[in-house]
Amino acid sequence: MSLGDFILLLDENGKEVERRKVNMVLSARSCGIEEPFTDDISEKREYYVQRKPKKREKERAVEDIVRERIGLSKGREEAGESG
Repeated sequence: MSLGDFILLLDENGKEVERRKVNMVLSARSCGIEEPFTDDISEKREYYVQRKPKKREKERAVEDIVRERIGLSKGREEAGESG
């Protein structure tokens, strides 16, 4: 489990799923979540861990993203060509 993952827990009736975000990992057996679950969990229960979403692309400069979206490449812009 890692920071930003989610814990999914079925309610006692097995009808609804609660989802809580992990905001700290204390050890291999202990973590903190953003808010408590609605049920008091006093016995062992089955749970699932949903991994945090991965970044789809590396962080880039805003100017590079704008150029890409309007169809300009650095080479064309430097050569004085337009779309």
